[in-house]
Amino acid sequence: MSIKDSYTAGRMNVPSDISVEYNTMDAQGNVSSSASKVMKCTKGNKVNETETVVNDDQAAVDAHDKVFPTETRDADCAQAGLGM
Repeated sequence: MSIKDSYTAGRMNVPSDISVEYNTMDAQGNVSSSASKVMKCTKGNKVNETETVVNDDQAAVDAHDKVFPTETRDADCAQAGLGM
């Protein structure tokens, strides 16, 4: 899939206004995101037009530790001891 096909109005069954991409990479690990991609998503008579490429500052707002600030993945996912 190429970057120009990363978001298409036909792929979504909602008038999306929150779908974004950040640092999309190709198979070789090179960043291939465009600087800007405005998408118009339509469902029925509702139309949302939004910028889908976000910058570093915008992406940082949705970083894992910002979305789940109290999650303790290391502790939650630690292998249980056998008590031996």
